[in-house]
Amino acid sequence: IKDYKESLQALDKAIELDPTLAVAHSNRGVTLFAMGKVKEAIKSFRQALELKPQVAETHNNLGVALDQIGRHQEANKHFMEALRLRPDYEHAIYNLALNQIETGDRVSAQKQLSFLEKSSSNLAAGLRNFLFQKYVVNVSTFK
Repeated sequence: IKDYKESLQALDKAIELDPTLAVAHSNRGVTLFAMGKVKEAIKSFRQALELKPQVAETHNNLGVALDQIGRHQEANKHFMEALRLRPDYEHAIYNLALNQIETGDRVSAQKQLSFLEKSSSNLAAGLRNFLFQKYVVNVSTFK
């Protein structure tokens, strides 16, 4: 946590020196998210996007943070925007699929998995496990 606090202080100083530095706002969001301060992270990601809306990574990160607090529909929009900006952005594809699983859209999530498998992504195995683990019932619970 000490490293996060130091990073946050350095980012705050950078923003103080140049409030238009979108990357500093975005990295501040990443740091806040890692510290568990999700709502503050969301504010930083939004500030970064106001300054530089064409950064796919920031849209993806905002989507992850929004998903974390249950704002799945809004998160979905940011994952989709990240993919509009960078159609082959595997982390956004993965996070979109997790979002779709969370909202019950397993068919769309399966499409994302297919794309990741075709691209030989390491993320495909994790997504495949997540797609199926949530719905597996332990047989020992039946008596």
